[in-house]
Amino acid sequence: MNTKLLTALIFVSVSFAAATPAKDARKQAVRIVAQIQRADYEGDRVAMQRGYDDLKLFIEDQKLTSRIRYWRGFAQWRRAINGFNDAVDPKELEKDLNTALVEFKIAMEKDPTFVDAKVGTISCLGFLAFMNWKDQARAKELVGQILPLVKEADEMAPDNPRLIWVHGPILWNSPPERGGGQDKAIQNYERGLEAYSKIRTSDDPNALEIVPYWHYVRDILLPQIVAAKAKLQ
Repeated sequence: MNTKLLTALIFVSVSFAAATPAKDARKQAVRIVAQIQRADYEGDRVAMQRGYDDLKLFIEDQKLTSRIRYWRGFAQWRRAINGFNDAVDPKELEKDLNTALVEFKIAMEKDPTFVDAKVGTISCLGFLAFMNWKDQARAKELVGQILPLVKEADEMAPDNPRLIWVHGPILWNSPPERGGGQDKAIQNYERGLEAYSKIRTSDDPNALEIVPYWHYVRDILLPQIVAAKAKLQ
């Protein structure tokens, strides 16, 4: 066989062999992320922890690492939020939030332009501040970490729906003289819905028809709405 042809074939074979594992790794990671997202809707904290653990396999992949770290952080962040809904031990929730912060921090270091990692950090710090409100020094320290991140994220992606969403609790708990209040929070959420509708539209306004396994809406929010309507009748 011609030496040049043999060299070319070897090069192609080696390149293909290198590309295939990378492609497979990405597919596996995407599958795990999809499982984490579903577990979040279902309020399945065990599955979210499993997803966090399963993604460890990919953290050394330099092409994927910022996103892998984000989704590991997401799993712990949302695991904590679901835990708040289901009255889980606050110590466990705080542990989840702190674990999420570690992952988001690494994601931001790997990709400083990754706004969603900043958003996750802001939310985790906000929940920790809420949990430590009796310790004013600690709460003040946490809020001090939040404010510069909010400023950075707003400058980078003011219309990011998830960023708008995490603005909600900040506005809700801020007095009107500081630009907050419930009306401002509701306006903010409405702006978030408008921003999201430009990204993904749907003719179906019913959240449970879109995601029938959404634990929070189905098992927590909807019964509260039904009870509130019953009181008005």
